[in-house]
Amino acid sequence: MDAVDPAHQLHLRCEHLADRYPGAAEALRFYARVGRFTGSVQELLALVRAAGPPPLHLEADALAGAAERYLSGEDRTSPASFYARILLRQQPCHNHVPQHGVLRAEGDGTALHLACAICLAEWPHPRNQCPACGSASIEVFSAPELPHIQSHACQDCRRYLHVISRAVDPHAVPDADEIAALPLDVWLREQGYAKLQPNLIGI
Repeated sequence: MDAVDPAHQLHLRCEHLADRYPGAAEALRFYARVGRFTGSVQELLALVRAAGPPPLHLEADALAGAAERYLSGEDRTSPASFYARILLRQQPCHNHVPQHGVLRAEGDGTALHLACAICLAEWPHPRNQCPACGSASIEVFSAPELPHIQSHACQDCRRYLHVISRAVDPHAVPDADEIAALPLDVWLREQGYAKLQPNLIGI
């Protein structure tokens, strides 16, 4: 059996989600092009200028030191950090800031894993513990139109991240499905929560 091409799998999933959730379609189709990008800074800049939102239209000299600032925690939200994260994916990653969670079937139930915001590597994490502050004051939110996505929100530090259940939807591609959770992002921000780590669309 031929190996599955991750970029092709991502593209198919983004198109499926874009048809299903029109409100997130533009973001999903852009992510389909950049999510598995491998290439030079100049190629990435050209791709973003052709298909990306205007706030990401930077020049190469604006990216000097962006990777170092991202890794140090100095800048993880600016347009320059978007480029840093994509380009850092092409290198060995030792910076486990979680982007989202994944629920996978394990034994008679499910187990939570967190996924690195750069390389998407996963590691196990207690379900009732905030990955930002360690508190056990987690409240879980969901939306009927997104039955396979939960939002785990900490009542102490007011940070949240989305958790994608592959037990509910085994076809989910977690980093793509996380972007489809845009309605949950909007609602959580209105409730005063802040996302633990913005995704590559800046949400």
